[in-house]
Amino acid sequence: SHTISGLWINRPEMPGVGFFGVLDSAVVTNLHIRIDNTNAGVQGNAGVTGTAGVGINGKVSVGGFAGNATGADQCRITGCTVSAADSGKTAVASYGQRGSNYAYAGGFIGSCGEQYRSGAHITGCSAAVNVYGTHHNIGGFAGFVGTDGYIGTSSATGSVTTGMSQSGGFAGRMGDARSRIENCYSTGAVTELNASGN
Repeated sequence: SHTISGLWINRPEMPGVGFFGVLDSAVVTNLHIRIDNTNAGVQGNAGVTGTAGVGINGKVSVGGFAGNATGADQCRITGCTVSAADSGKTAVASYGQRGSNYAYAGGFIGSCGEQYRSGAHITGCSAAVNVYGTHHNIGGFAGFVGTDGYIGTSSATGSVTTGMSQSGGFAGRMGDARSRIENCYSTGAVTELNASGN
């Protein structure tokens, strides 16, 4: 078991932002990430309470653990956690978009898979961080779960605040019928600042 503390990343114009930017057919077990979201040098969103000092700040595919993970059964993430120094502030934030206003931001992972790339296999993990995104597909754990992506026995306990729709306490969007989430839960509130989704 290993712990990474004091993590903060400020790359508002970059895609694939997290402790791991991209995981492709990798195996990671028992790694614990603690985000420093108290850093005054990282600016939050002025219109949202408690976002000053955002710990991980990116454009699209933004997550506390990884921005993106692909590879189906070949990419396995097990027994890993993401937490924040200040539970009352935003710890993961996405300020950009791709395609049709999609942001793909989550407390643990931004995108579990991509278009034409199978999602990873994630089990026994948790995200206890608040997430903010200006566009679609924001989740307390995962922003997007793609084809063959699997998340099991995992949890999200932070809040989700989004400027648009297609967001959820655990996952923002499921890609298709082959995307799976089993035995998972979320407890945080979800707030859509623009309920029309426009």
